[in-house]
Amino acid sequence: MWVDAIRIIESYRPSRREHAGNLKRIVMPELPTDAMGREASTVPHSCSSADTGGGTMSPGWAARLAASACPLLGIAAWSGTGKTTLLEQLLPALRERGLRVAVIKHAHHAFDVDTPGKDSHRLRSAGATPMLVASARRFALMMETPDQEEADLEQLVAQLDGLAVDLILVEGFKQWPLPKLELHRAAVGKPLRALHDPWIRALAVPGSMDEPDDELDGEFPVALPADLTRLDLDDIDALAAWVAAWPVQWRLNGGQPRQEVAS
Repeated sequence: MWVDAIRIIESYRPSRREHAGNLKRIVMPELPTDAMGREASTVPHSCSSADTGGGTMSPGWAARLAASACPLLGIAAWSGTGKTTLLEQLLPALRERGLRVAVIKHAHHAFDVDTPGKDSHRLRSAGATPMLVASARRFALMMETPDQEEADLEQLVAQLDGLAVDLILVEGFKQWPLPKLELHRAAVGKPLRALHDPWIRALAVPGSMDEPDDELDGEFPVALPADLTRLDLDDIDALAAWVAAWPVQWRLNGGQPRQEVAS
């Protein structure tokens, strides 16, 4: 099945002073390449969270988790929890704090941002790989990846190299080893990932951090890991403050998993 890897970049460019704020521009590390000069990518798509806590990963992906690399933060949640709705609220709040945030979103195999009959679609169909269409306001890069069983997050992150980005939020790609913020609503009826996935660095659930969450505490028979940050899913300001501070924490230690998981 044909899969499109899409990068759409709005033409707005903040001034150097506006963009910088209290953040320093991040210099991306040089990544290993294969014989064709392409960045190597050997992170298995089928790896489970249990495997990635202390298992091996490709040198290229390990470099992406270094403290000198652009900070990554996954947004992990079951369908129906409200990932996209939360991001719609978080992004303006993060921009107000001076951060320029990129988003990589996992999509279904059949998605397409192009329109049949348009010149760009005709040229793609004729074999343009990739196809880049641009105007004064934005450009879109479309790449056909028919030989991939699943989207390769390492390749997608590489598409953002050279752009002035302070933070990359990743929606989906829950099996990839990268630090994540988990969103959880008990009403969805799905299990909590943070109990067994050391890459979940923070958990956001409805309710104040200062008050016990009887619904959450009663749902899971084991205590939450002590090194798991707990946030209020309904407090956008608190969530934005935590996410805005993530690049600073990343520069201290890089992208690392937690040390504790529930038994």
